Formats: sequence, C-alpha cells, structure tokens
Amino acid sequence: MEPSIRCVVDVVHASRARGCLSLAGGGTKALSWLVGAPGCSRTLIDARVPYAREATDEAAGKGGLGTTSYASVDAATALAEASYERAVRMGGASGRDARATFGLGAACALTSEDVRDMRGDRRCFVVTRSASRAVTYEMRLDRESGRTRFDEEECASRLVLRALFEEARRFPDDVEGDSVGGRERLDVSPDAGMDLVRDVLSTSEMEGLVVTTMEESAYESGTTRDVLERWLRTASDDDGSESILGRRIRGAEMLEFTGGRLTAVGASRANVILSGSFNPLHDGHRELLAAAIAMKPLGAIGAYEIGVTNADKGTLAVDEIARRLEQFSDPDCVCVLTKTPLFVDKTGVLPGTTFVVGVDTAIRLLDPKYAGSQEALSDSLERVRDNSCDFVVAGRLDRSTATFVPPHDVFASARACGAASLFTPMNDFRVDLSSTEIRAKTTPR
Repeated sequence: MEPSIRCVVDVVHASRARGCLSLAGGGTKALSWLVGAPGCSRTLIDARVPYAREATDEAAGKGGLGTTSYASVDAATALAEASYERAVRMGGASGRDARATFGLGAACALTSEDVRDMRGDRRCFVVTRSASRAVTYEMRLDRESGRTRFDEEECASRLVLRALFEEARRFPDDVEGDSVGGRERLDVSPDAGMDLVRDVLSTSEMEGLVVTTMEESAYESGTTRDVLERWLRTASDDDGSESILGRRIRGAEMLEFTGGRLTAVGASRANVILSGSFNPLHDGHRELLAAAIAMKPLGAIGAYEIGVTNADKGTLAVDEIARRLEQFSDPDCVCVLTKTPLFVDKTGVLPGTTFVVGVDTAIRLLDPKYAGSQEALSDSLERVRDNSCDFVVAGRLDRSTATFVPPHDVFASARACGAASLFTPMNDFRVDLSSTEIRAKTTPR
C-alpha cells in the first residue's frame, strides 16, 4: 500500500465515522485498502460489491433502480441511502454520536472488454450519506487517456477513499493524548484526500471533478420546536425524500427523539415499534412494548412512534408534538416521528419492522372496507411483505361491552386474506389501561 494511501486510511480508521459501503462497477480497491490496515473494525460495518444488475437492484433496496442508469448519480445515491439505512440498523456509530454513522454508494462505468460498451463515458459517482447531509462526487475519465481497466479502477478507488476521508474529518477521534489505539496521532493535511485523486488525474479531469454537498443544518441544531417547525414545513416527495439543490436526500420523512435530542435520522435502529398518540404515555404502553420485544430474538430494539398527521384530524400542532415528546426524555427511550397516518405507509418508512398493534387495529388492517376494496387490501398486504414488516397483536378490552377481545379473533380474517404469517398473537399479555380514561380522570370538569 502506498504511504499516501496508508496515511489516509489510518485517518479514516482513527475517526469516529462508522458505516456501510456498496460499490457497484468500480472502486473496490478502496475496500482492500481499508481491510488491509489495522483498525478497520472501527470504520467498516459491512461492505457489498453488487455487480450484476439484479444484485445492484437488491443492494439499492426499495424496488431497485428501475429505469435509472446503473452508472449515475441517482444510482450512487440509492446505494448510499440503502447503505446508510443498513448501517443504522446494524448499530452504526456509538450512541453518544450517532451522527457519525454513514453510508457510501459508488456507481461506476469503467473500460470494458465488450466493444459495445467502449463508446460510453468512463465515469464514477460516489455519494456519502449521513443523518442530515449527502455529499456527491462526480468524476469523468478521459476515454482517450490510454488507461487500462486496472488504471481506471485505481482512479475510482481513490475517489471512494477521498469520500471516506472527508467523512472521517467531520468526526475526528476525540481521545486525548498523542496516540490513538497505540499508534501515534496523525497530523495529516486536510487536502490529503483530494491529493490522492489529483495524483492520478490529468489537469482537465481534475478540473471536471464536481463535489456537491446537500445539507439541512436545521435538522442538526436548534430547539425541539425549531426542528419540528422546519420538518413540518418540508414537503416530501412520494418516497419520503426531500429535493435539495435539484437532488433528492432522504430524511424529511422521519425524526427520532432520544436522550432529549430530536434529529433527522433517515432510518431507525429500532425493529419493534409501538405506534400511537401517547396522550398520555402510560405503563400499559411500556409493558406492551417490553412484551413484544421479549417475543423477538435477542438484540431486538424497541421504540415508540407517533404519526403526526391523521387522515381525519389533520396534523398535530408543534406545541402538542413537543409536549408529547417530553414523555420520552428517559435516555433509554426512543420515539420516532413520521408523517405517515397509515400502517402500509409506515412499513415503507420503517422497513424490516415488527409493529405492535391492538386487536382492534389488526381487524381494521384486514377489513376491505377500510382499505377501499378487496384489491386495495391485497395490494396493501403485499406492500407490507415487500417491506419485510409484520405485526404482533395484543388483545384489548372493548369498553362498550366490557368484554376482552383476545388477539386470536383476528386470525380468521388473516387466513382468509392469505396473510396469517404477517400476524402473531400475544396470547399471554393483558393490560387494560386506557389513555382516554386517564385523560378523563385528569381533565378538570
């Protein structure tokens, strides 16, 4: 490994930045450089090298790339988004600074032995994604330069390493002293990453290299009210992404409140989620979530979710959302905010999640009348499957009849819809607390 490359790799490994990579079509030497130096486990959670179109579609997630070019900014962005979500779910950076979690996607078109591909541009797009920003690197190589495929792979890999270096510089090690992990603390030029690329590009190629940063600082700082107001004003596209500088960056769809801090996270580590209004949060909610987590494999992470938009009641006021969030100030408590009133839409925002619901909610989820038609219900259940989500169902006291409705009452409907595998009963759980009754007792007459 060249000394200049090793120096940059050491800076990356010494930082608090930690994430996942998806490298399609090029840039893979960067992975060998990372794993070839001590300390890689500090940086790398997971790396994927999709090559066939089918593998790239799978790595991009959310239905794949569709008609998008497989060597484009949009492809690299999709891979970075999926990598970031994977990094968050796998643990990401330490809890004290989850913003250091990142995802990187690369989409390249390099020299091919297939003469049919020789007429296209030699190009490499790299995107890094973190909690509140995306950085895009666009590099085009001169097809008349005489470079071999091996040479172009070197160029692409250096661009990947530059992107990692820039991400690492945002989160340098915070260990006091002259050494990190037994090694002497590094004093490296802030241009070291750029110099790696400059060393292998011509002047015109270097001048054509474009770096674009899309950042939403309003999600990174300010009071809870400031962040909420900015978030609620943001118009999201159908996929939950926000258009910034003509490009899309996910994160407008979800905020996470933990440790008294509200931030846009793009994805949540939680995989067992109890949705509700939590007005107020009570012990029944806490016990229900704990029981659902206990049903899952060791390591499951629970959270509460408030959908701030209701199809019938509109959007909650900022002050009301802030008031409800105060209930989740315990450092070990996580509450996610979404703009999705329907569970089928929540599964798109929170893929891979087990949702905890009452039997009354489960019955509505399986009722064609609520879906609009039998066909619409089938489509909704298919979306739940596609997003790798399911439901655990708790029984509930029907206060109009004073009878307890057990969770298994929903399964005849589930079987009739071919959806029995999506619903699991919580047969041994019963708590009859009600937020409505608590409000009635505490509200002055």
